[in-house]
Amino acid sequence: MVFGYQISLDGLAETHNLTRVGLDGNNTFDHILSNLRTIRDNVKLNTFSIVIRTNVTRQIYDGLEQYFEFFKDEFGNDQRFVCKIHKTGDWGGDAVRSLDNQFCSSIDIVTALKYAVENSVPVWRTYESQLHWFNKHRIHGTLG
Repeated sequence: MVFGYQISLDGLAETHNLTRVGLDGNNTFDHILSNLRTIRDNVKLNTFSIVIRTNVTRQIYDGLEQYFEFFKDEFGNDQRFVCKIHKTGDWGGDAVRSLDNQFCSSIDIVTALKYAVENSVPVWRTYESQLHWFNKHRIHGTLG
């Protein structure tokens, strides 16, 4: 039996659809969001969780405040949904060349996580321990 799911939403529609195109060439944001809303509104079981993973590029980072508001509005009242911010990087392959100058720093990611926690965005729990470490070592940045 499966109790956890991870689904990628890489920012709002404009940024998500730049890199997440369906096999038929169509955008995927609206379809994914529709499915998530159907689960949220129609599945009453609390025996599973959905991690919405957001792979953060510079372009997505620049719109994270809006994305976090969207996430809170859509899923903030449903404890089954959490946001997982993931730093993009050069993991190899030719496709990564199109993302030159789009990678965020680790400080950017921690800053985004801190902003999310301070603004009551439900985030993946492991991040809370990471934030504690960065705060202890006084590593700070500014979102936006």
